[in-house]
Amino acid sequence: MPCVRFLPWFLRLGLDASVLTLCLAAWSYALPLPVRLMALAIIGARQQALGVLAHEAVHGLVSRHHWLNECCGQLTFGVLHMDLGNYRDFHLWHHATVGTLDDPELALAAFGGLYRQPMTLWRLCRH
Repeated sequence: MPCVRFLPWFLRLGLDASVLTLCLAAWSYALPLPVRLMALAIIGARQQALGVLAHEAVHGLVSRHHWLNECCGQLTFGVLHMDLGNYRDFHLWHHATVGTLDDPELALAAFGGLYRQPMTLWRLCRH
């Protein structure tokens, strides 16, 4: 959905949540395997898009208004079943300590190298 990035955040959120709902429904029904696999790929892509939108909200980049960033963050993290406050604390701690041994994302990187790039299908399936 290349044109989605030009939509306001609330339309992006609504579109992604709708697509996720449809794909989850497609996954749940006994549809042919290729359709279910396509739905699974789309679910992953839309979750990633929502994660990017939530990340922008944490950094205050969605709007000049703090309350709109909070609203976007709460709604987006709600769709992802995550907590905005916990993510914000963790992520801003990462930014404050990036490149040091106190960086909390070092623990994630050490977890089997899951965050090494490029991500191969073999490495993803192993975890």
